[in-house]
Amino acid sequence: MAIGPDTQGLGEIKTSGQLYQNQLASTAAKLLGYQYLSNKPVGKAIGLISQGE
Repeated sequence: MAIGPDTQGLGEIKTSGQLYQNQLASTAAKLLGYQYLSNKPVGKAIGLISQGE
C-alpha cells in the first residue's frame, strides 16, 4: 500500500507475480531516492509502487 498526496488511487491490484519480504527495504529506499545495499541477499524494488520515475 502506498499513500501520499501525489499517489494515484488504483484500488485493489492483482498481479501475476509474487512479492517477497526481502523486497520491502529496497522499495522503501527507492521511494526515498536511495539505493539499499546489504551484505545479505536483497530483493528488487516492487515495480508497481516505485515505477514513477
